[in-house]
Amino acid sequence: MDEPVQAAAASRHTVDLSIRLVVLALVIFWCGAIVWPFVEILLWALILAVAVHQPFAWLSARLGERPVLAAVLLTLAMLGLLLGPVSLLATQLVANLQLVIPALLQGQLRVPPPPEWLAALPIVGEQIAAFWTLASTNLRAAVQQLAPRLEPVGTTALLLAADAALAFFKMLAATALTGFLLVMAAPMTRQARSFARRLVPGRGDDFISLIGATTRGVARGVVGVAMLQSLLAGIGFLVAGIPGAGILTFLVLVLGILQIGAPLVLIGAVAYAWWALDPLTALLLTIWTIPVGLFDNVLRPILMARGVRVPMLVILIGVVGGVLLHGLIGLFIGPVVLAIGYELLIAWIAGEPGVPADDGSGHHAPIMPSGDTP
Repeated sequence: MDEPVQAAAASRHTVDLSIRLVVLALVIFWCGAIVWPFVEILLWALILAVAVHQPFAWLSARLGERPVLAAVLLTLAMLGLLLGPVSLLATQLVANLQLVIPALLQGQLRVPPPPEWLAALPIVGEQIAAFWTLASTNLRAAVQQLAPRLEPVGTTALLLAADAALAFFKMLAATALTGFLLVMAAPMTRQARSFARRLVPGRGDDFISLIGATTRGVARGVVGVAMLQSLLAGIGFLVAGIPGAGILTFLVLVLGILQIGAPLVLIGAVAYAWWALDPLTALLLTIWTIPVGLFDNVLRPILMARGVRVPMLVILIGVVGGVLLHGLIGLFIGPVVLAIGYELLIAWIAGEPGVPADDGSGHHAPIMPSGDTP
């Protein structure tokens, strides 16, 4: 009799366990589906919160331990840094379009004739020279000839513009959310450590510390430096009156995140200034671009030395994969997330995380460290 009873009890236990697992999986899937539309905003907000927590702690201490006021001031400062350059570049882009489009429609836009050597180029020289000549004599006819080929290009450009606008609003939302995360940093860090201890017993605290160090290093040393460098370069382009300042600023940002550097763009802008602008403007732009071009070479090693060094290939894959998966905002999220995964994998393979688990006092390094100095 005992065996049938035990078999029935085991069967009921298996059925109960299966139902619980199905219900748990359903709840997890449902919660994930609800949160998924906001995952990019949440990721970027978490990255920002970890990256700026030390300045937040320093500001809160200077304000008499008022974390809410410090979070509000820091969030407003970040929103100003985000809105200011974007507004300037968008205004200039609209102004340029208002000048170019009416001139194009009225036939007032003039294209200079092609150089004589162009037609002598092999294979494509004659075709390019013929079309250039048509554009210099009858621009409207040249545009009409290109219209069927430009239609898919225009559609792609509109899609990219829409994606850029959506990414901008996501960044605004993430920046605003960062303030709330900063105020709740202490309990969130405790919860993250508790979860890590359950997930990786004995090494959870070390992995959380490694995640914090990697996030700070990449967010500040790669993304942060690139954003600041592009901001300074964009100011120089706008003041000097370089055409397409918005596009050039974006190129500086992308090349900075890829760790290729901005000299290619800066040298091109300076060369154009000496060719098309007055000597004083060209000289001032040259003087401005020299420290801007060396900016990342000086600041990035300092900031990365405090965190974790990540190979350039990991950053490159993170940027490209992040953009393909998440659009423009993936340009910032991708390298940070992939760098965290890379460092955790290396630490797991090595058998010990790269960040010490204990600082000698029995306390673990926090994911959002506090301190008197940023």
